[in-house]
Amino acid sequence: MARKYTPSKVLYLASTGKPLNVSISERADTDLSRIVRKHVAERLLVEVGFDDADRYYKLTTRGWIKHLQNRITQRNQMGKCTEKLERQLAIAEGLL
Repeated sequence: MARKYTPSKVLYLASTGKPLNVSISERADTDLSRIVRKHVAERLLVEVGFDDADRYYKLTTRGWIKHLQNRITQRNQMGKCTEKLERQLAIAEGLL
């Protein structure tokens, strides 16, 4: 069966304007929960809050860089322009 979430998709979802929310009732063995735990351990995501139903995560600078690298790779495979993403990546790498 195809996975609903991939590491790249989780980074993408966390890169939007609002934090990625993961239900506190999410089973520990799901793709989403495993990927989020791995990304937190790798310091690509950081928990920014929680409430009675969800935990919220945002990208770190390292996570933003990884997300940009993923997008550049994907756009290169499709033969699309990556100049804007490469500029954003250079700026982000300067922040580390």
